[in-house]
Amino acid sequence: GMSLNLEPDSVGVVVFGNDRLIKEGDVVKRTGAIVDVPFGEELLGRVVDALGNPIDGK
Repeated sequence: GMSLNLEPDSVGVVVFGNDRLIKEGDVVKRTGAIVDVPFGEELLGRVVDALGNPIDGK
């Protein structure tokens, strides 16, 4: 996921996977990486969701 809101007693997060695997108290670590969206020729013309997953059945 990616943290968006850093408040004194809470953090807002966008989850990039299955949110059912996360629970309160889980330890998280900073990666220091910048979010990027890899793509290639195989993605051109495809329909994808907000996370870049193909949803057009091709």
